[in-house]
Amino acid sequence: MRFPSAHRSAILVMALAVCGVALSGCQPKGPATPRTSDREATDEAGWQPKAVALRIYPSTRFVREQDTPILEARIEMFDQMGDSIKASGQLRFELFAAGHAPGIDVGRLLYSWDIDLLTLDEQKRYYDPITRAYLLRLRLDSSAITRREVLLRVTFQVGDEARLIDEQPVRINW
Repeated sequence: MRFPSAHRSAILVMALAVCGVALSGCQPKGPATPRTSDREATDEAGWQPKAVALRIYPSTRFVREQDTPILEARIEMFDQMGDSIKASGQLRFELFAAGHAPGIDVGRLLYSWDIDLLTLDEQKRYYDPITRAYLLRLRLDSSAITRREVLLRVTFQVGDEARLIDEQPVRINW
């Protein structure tokens, strides 16, 4: 169906007007920078995201890499709102004997590792943006540890602030 040229012109003008109105709604509103009073209110509130809790991923496990036993641990940090967050500080990993088999010295420290998360390079090395957690691959001397029940304790320390701690058994026989 063809419209007479007068109708086509009217339709074109209306279409351009609708597009103009729609595009004008996409313009930023208000000043480009916050007003002084807005900046002062933000500074007064003083909320800065920081790690207040940590979690050892349940997928933490023992793996082998070229005949070397490795504890593969993922650690997730959370802010005050319960959201995943990166954090700067020091992680301490401690692996303890666990279980109920005879001859096991339950609670004995088997291994410990200290990992710094202080520099940008350290953050890049350990942080996995897909899982939003730190992935650490910690070497072990003996594969015998990988076949017994153990408890992993992770402590995160930022300067003199309170420590964040989580612990859980490491799954064996994956």
